[in-house]
Amino acid sequence: MIIPIVISVEGVATNALSENLKVLNLPKGQMFPETEGFLVAIQDQVIPTNNYKRFILKNLQQSDKCRYGCQDSETIQHVIGGCQAFAPTDYKERHDIAAKIIHQELAYKFKLIECKLQYYKYTPQCVLENDKYKLYWDRTVLTDQYIKQNRPDIIIVDKDAQKVTLIDVAIPNSNNLTYKHNEKVAKYRELEFQIKRQWKMKYVETIPIIMSSTGVIPRRLLENIKALELSENIYKIIQKGVLLATARIVRKFMGNAST
Repeated sequence: MIIPIVISVEGVATNALSENLKVLNLPKGQMFPETEGFLVAIQDQVIPTNNYKRFILKNLQQSDKCRYGCQDSETIQHVIGGCQAFAPTDYKERHDIAAKIIHQELAYKFKLIECKLQYYKYTPQCVLENDKYKLYWDRTVLTDQYIKQNRPDIIIVDKDAQKVTLIDVAIPNSNNLTYKHNEKVAKYRELEFQIKRQWKMKYVETIPIIMSSTGVIPRRLLENIKALELSENIYKIIQKGVLLATARIVRKFMGNAST
């Protein structure tokens, strides 16, 4: 049985949805019913944010601004992906969940680790290496010329093929999925050139891993997972981890408010 709890498309036009997004759902039993219901409330944008109280409940005495000091209106989109107070901590932790899942799958595929753990128990090593592959985690790449964008989440070095793959993860709101993908590709163009020259590689490419904060799956995510030669079903693990993290973020943001 399928529960359609992850089909939020805040701000996404219908044609963009049909062309760029693939709406996929989690099987029943993957989450507690309370969490499923809470995610539906997030999707339906009925969480009592300051914006909701002022403009939906018509409490004109209520400011719609973010309770943590941001000047932006406290919408549900702001809560799950736009508050600067949460960016270096909770949003980063959610991002790292997705990145760790990809890293572990690659490490296991390349026989750099012997077994897989639950994603929340896995801690990536900075460098893993054998005679065929080298896998970096969150490493700054030193180049002859200074490059600001020099720290992708994961770097794969295929020694035999003389190929480097840069992987960068993002968990934006649904309306930013296409923009974020294109941004990631453009972001590392200069680094690709420097790595190819300095490391004497034949091929260097960037593969973004992008999923929305409410679990919407861009079609390009499935294509990129396939390009990494990983099981397509890995999106389900990433999706579950992201959704649980988003639920935690909203609960933490709202504090003792009734949610």
